[in-house]
Amino acid sequence: MKMTISARILLLMATSTAALIFAGAMDITQLLRTRGQLTEMSTTLLPGTIDLYSAAENFQSLQARARHAILNGNAADIPVAEKDIAAERAELEGQLTKYEALAIDDRERVLTKADRAALTVFYVQLDAALGAFRENRMAAAAKILNDSLDEAQLVIDALDAHRGYIQKRTQVASSDAGQVVRSAMTMALCTLLVCLASLTFIGLQTRRRILNSLDQLHSTVLGVEFDLDLRRRAEITANDEVGDTTSAFNKLLATLQRSISATRDSTLKLAEVASHVANTAQNVSTSSAQQSDAVQAMAAGMEEMTVSIQQVSEQAVEANKASQESGRL
Repeated sequence: MKMTISARILLLMATSTAALIFAGAMDITQLLRTRGQLTEMSTTLLPGTIDLYSAAENFQSLQARARHAILNGNAADIPVAEKDIAAERAELEGQLTKYEALAIDDRERVLTKADRAALTVFYVQLDAALGAFRENRMAAAAKILNDSLDEAQLVIDALDAHRGYIQKRTQVASSDAGQVVRSAMTMALCTLLVCLASLTFIGLQTRRRILNSLDQLHSTVLGVEFDLDLRRRAEITANDEVGDTTSAFNKLLATLQRSISATRDSTLKLAEVASHVANTAQNVSTSSAQQSDAVQAMAAGMEEMTVSIQQVSEQAVEANKASQESGRL
C-alpha cells in the first residue's frame, strides 16, 4: 500500500480527532454517571436525611410537649395540650410518609417499618397517659409517661439507626462520585497520553522517512553536480511523493546519459567522416599538383616545338629565296 505524505498527514489528523472524540465520549460517560449519583444524593439521600432529622426533632418535641402537659398541667389545659400533641403527631406522621416515598431499597423500607413499629408502641403508652390525664389521674398519667421512656428510647434508636444508614449511603455515593471523577480524569489523561504517543510515533516516522528520502536525493544531486557523473542513481527509500520525485530524477539522469552517449557516438562518427574527407581532399590536391606539373611540361614542349617550326619555316623561306635566285641566274 502506498503511504503518501498527504496520507500520513490525514492519518495524524484522523488519529487526533479520534482520540479527542474518544476522550470526550469517556468524559461524558463518566459525567453522566456522576450526574446520576449526584441526582440520587440530591433527590433521595439528602432530603431523606433532612426528613429523618426533622422526624427525630418532632418526636422529641412531641415527647417534651406531652411530658410538660401531663406533669405540669391541670384539667383546664387538657384540650389545648391534646391539640398541640395531635399537631405534633400529624407532622411527624407526614414526615415519615414523605420519606417512605423516597425509599429506594429494601433496607430503607425495613428501617421505615421499624420506625413506625417503635412509634406505634410509644403511641400506645402516650395514649394511655393522655387517657389518664383526661380523667384527671395525674399520678397515673405521670407514671405511664415515665414508664414509656424505654419505648421513647427505642423510637430514637430506630430513627438514629435509620439516619446512620442514610449517612452511610450518602458517604458511599459521595465516595463513588469522587471515584468516578478520578476515574474520568485518569482515563482522560491516559487517553491523551496514548494519543500523544501515537501522534509522536507517526510524526517521527513520517519525518524520518521524508528526511531519508530527501537526503538520498540531495546526495545524488550534489554528486552529479560535482562529479558530472550521470551514472549516479538516488536510492528510493519510500513509496510516497518524495519517492516518486526520486524515481523521476533517476529517469531524467538515465535519459540525459543516453542522450549524451548518443551525442558522443555521433560526434565520433562525424570526426571519422571529417578525417576521411580531409584525406580525400589531400589526395585530390596531390593529384591536381601532379597534373599541373604535367601540363606545364607539355606547354614547355609545345613552346619548343613552336620555336622549331618557326625556325624550319624561316629556313624554308630562305631556301625558296635561294632557289628563286638560282633560277634567275
